[in-house]
Amino acid sequence: MRSPYAEEVEYSEKFNMDTHEYRFVKLTRPLYKKLQQYRATRGNGPLISEEEWRHVLGLQMSRGWVHFLDWKKEPWVLCFRRPQGTNPQTGKAKESNSNRGDNSILIEDLLVEMSRRYDSRTTTFSPEGRLYQVEYALEAINNAAPTVGILCKEGVILGADKAIVSKLLDQGKSLEKIYTIDRHIIAAVAGLTADANILIAQARIDSQRYQYTYGEEQPVEQLVTQICDRKQSYTQFGGLRPFGVSFLFGGYDKNYGYQLYQSDPSGNFSGWKATAIGQNNQTATSLLKQEWNEDLTLEQGLHLVAKVLTKTMDTTSPTADKFEFSILTHNKESNRCSQKILSEKEIGELLEKVQKEIASENNAKNNSENNNQS
Repeated sequence: MRSPYAEEVEYSEKFNMDTHEYRFVKLTRPLYKKLQQYRATRGNGPLISEEEWRHVLGLQMSRGWVHFLDWKKEPWVLCFRRPQGTNPQTGKAKESNSNRGDNSILIEDLLVEMSRRYDSRTTTFSPEGRLYQVEYALEAINNAAPTVGILCKEGVILGADKAIVSKLLDQGKSLEKIYTIDRHIIAAVAGLTADANILIAQARIDSQRYQYTYGEEQPVEQLVTQICDRKQSYTQFGGLRPFGVSFLFGGYDKNYGYQLYQSDPSGNFSGWKATAIGQNNQTATSLLKQEWNEDLTLEQGLHLVAKVLTKTMDTTSPTADKFEFSILTHNKESNRCSQKILSEKEIGELLEKVQKEIASENNAKNNSENNNQS
């Protein structure tokens, strides 16, 4: 896409100085919108708001790049076009190669510089009050493989897509996306597994320390709070980056019974009855809203989780080795929690039932559409 300044620009002045051709460009609203579209196609980070525009123009006044005829309406920005390979400060030819052509102008550089002012540090707020590094971490979660968790009257179920990148990968015997923190708490991961390993290891230490100190299992919400406090601290200090991982925590304690929590890289967490994170999480959440209810049994809950994962995956023919399922239950008689990890055979049988149901629903939908057309 060509820069919007290459053709559609209103000039008030035009003059040459050495090898440069300078112009005052009127920053109109239509031009502002075109520039936003241009930045989006080039992938230059989050789009900058009009308030941020005015802020960056104010910062550049000391450099002599901005001339305000009427600040409250539309500023005029001093821009220039330079020959390819010319240094904008000295006017001499650059020794290094340059990708800029004759139509490149300084106002685009201002926008890139503006975005970098706020997305290079986790401790710097943009004029809109945004932390871009945290937003980038949240976006990374949306590109991760889907993970689903639901509460049933008999327990908590977590399911995840392992996102196997190659059939040559040795999957081993251990789970890739579902972890055991303690006997009464499990967690599913979406995002960077390396970041998750650090937090999971610390969570296990915290849980055992609580058990050793007080002689009882740590409340689920308290453990989740500790993990999220640690994640949030990485957005407050320089030289750090947010953890690029979101969790679904499932657990049981004597205070609130079965619980399901979701946390994100910002350190925020919330309790849910059914939720999904990762790719196509909006589609998954919509399906959960339609089919989840408080009276679901474990068998029905497993069926629902498998159905949601199947519909949100990129493939139309998922296999058992692509999934992980874990169930947490509590025995009232022994007052102990137990966890069950579904075998590949059990997952295969579950997927077979789910795929039959999905095929039946699709056939019914097609028949209904054909009847309406006729």
